[in-house]
Formats: sequence, structure tokens, C-alpha cells
Amino acid sequence: MRATARFVSWGGILLSGASGSVFGAAVTLWIGATGMTLSVLPNILSPLRALRSLPTRGELGPVG
Repeated sequence: MRATARFVSWGGILLSGASGSVFGAAVTLWIGATGMTLSVLPNILSPLRALRSLPTRGELGPVG
């Protein structure tokens, strides 16, 4: 878990550094702000928002 978090973190740092070199600081900040804003969409559009109770094992279907 720790290695995965570090990999994702360093990947974001390297990607933002490369983006800053290519597009400039202002555009890179706008790209980051847009990406962070759009990252909410999967949660908003998810059917889990309407879920009021946990499903039982029978409702999940065959598991494992």
C-alpha cells in the first residue's frame, strides 16, 4: 500500500513537472484544477448515492 501511494504521488509530481515545462505554470494549474473538479463526477453519477442500506449476500450474486 505504501509503495503504491508513493508511486502514484511521484507519478503526479513528474507529470505536473513535465506539464509545467511544456505548457507553463498557469495552464498547468488550470489543468490540475479542472482534473480535481471533474474527479467528483464518478461519485455524483454513481448508483451508490441512492443506496440506503447495505446489500445482503444474496443480492450481490455469486461472490468468490
